[in-house]
Parts: sequence; structure tokens; C-alpha cells
Amino acid sequence: ADRFVHLNNEGDILKEWNLFDYIDLTEYNPLYLDRLSGSYPEEMDMDWTHSNSIFFDDENIFLSIRNLSRIMKLSYATDDLIWHLGNTQFMNEIYFEDNLEFSQQHSVKVLDNNNMLFFDNHAHLEPEQSRCIEFSYDESDYSIEHLWEYVLPVSMFTGSRGECDRLENGNTLITAGRSGNMLEINNNDEIIWHLEAKHNNNPVTMYRGERVSHLY
Repeated sequence: ADRFVHLNNEGDILKEWNLFDYIDLTEYNPLYLDRLSGSYPEEMDMDWTHSNSIFFDDENIFLSIRNLSRIMKLSYATDDLIWHLGNTQFMNEIYFEDNLEFSQQHSVKVLDNNNMLFFDNHAHLEPEQSRCIEFSYDESDYSIEHLWEYVLPVSMFTGSRGECDRLENGNTLITAGRSGNMLEINNNDEIIWHLEAKHNNNPVTMYRGERVSHLY
């Protein structure tokens, strides 16, 4: 499982969390269990959770647990699990009936308006088309409002990696992972900037992107 730590400037551990304390061993994705005797016969360990992002908003911690297609919210003060959201096939306790039908997600974050934004790789689903999703949630009745999405073309599908980043001007910067594409789209979902990164005519794999004002 994954372990998360909060360090001070001297490197001392202030707090730590371990997913063994929040997820039961019966909650697993069979896809990665099959690989023990299939694609990776030399591997003796199961890549159970494979968390790929953590977001801290001063009160809560939001985790992206890729291999369970799950987003988890923890209280920083009490360390308690507040809720999790995602593929209910791998959950013993369900909070949200609406799971947004995402898979293998990355870069979960809270926006200034308290909505949530993340990159849905959408791997192993039909059709396999990656997208950005923005949603809001209500913890009083565990309801979700799916506010916005931008679906990438099939040619930019990426089964792993990727990011959606809301910029100060309101646009969204999308890093399409293994496809080598990075897009900036405006509020009308129009592409206003597009980078297609290649090396020796092969796509350059990108994990995340960052918009900076200037390099010099």
C-alpha cells in the first residue's frame, strides 16, 4: 500500500497516513492480480493501490488511488476517512451511488470554487477516451453534480499519466500523458494552444504540465 507523510522544513515527520488503515485487503482490482501470473510473471508483489496525487487544502487531504479507480478524502485533524468515490466494484462501503464512471485517474485537486477537477484516463472502459472532469459534491446526502468535462479525441487517449490544470485566466491546461499532446482550452471548449511533443517522430510521454509566465 502507499504511505503519505507531512514533513516540516527540517524533514521531521509531522503526520503520516497508510492506506492499509483505510482500505480492506478484500478491496482490490482483479486486473492487477491477474498480472502476477500473466504479463509480469517475475513480479511477486501486487501493485495494489498505486496512488499518484495528493492534494491538501489546509483541512482535508484528497488522494488519487489509481489502481482502484478511487478518490479518497481524509480529515487532516482527525485522520478519519470522510468519503471515497469511484469504482464501486472494489469497495466494501459505498458513499456515492454516482461514481462518474472514471478509471485510472490522475491529478485530483480542489479548485478555488471548491469544485474538484481531475484527469480521467478512462482506461479499460468503453470507449477508451480520456477526459477532464469537474464536479461538486454534497456530503449531507452524498450527491454529485457533474459540472463540466472535456473529452479528448481517440488519438489522444492515454491509459496512464495526464493532468488537468485550471489556469488563472479560467482556461484549462490538459496534459494528455503518453500521447505527447498538451492543450489549453477556453471556457467555450475551444483549443487556443496545442503542443504536440515528439522525439524521433515518436510521442514524448508527459506526466504533468505547468503554465509559467516566463522562463527568464
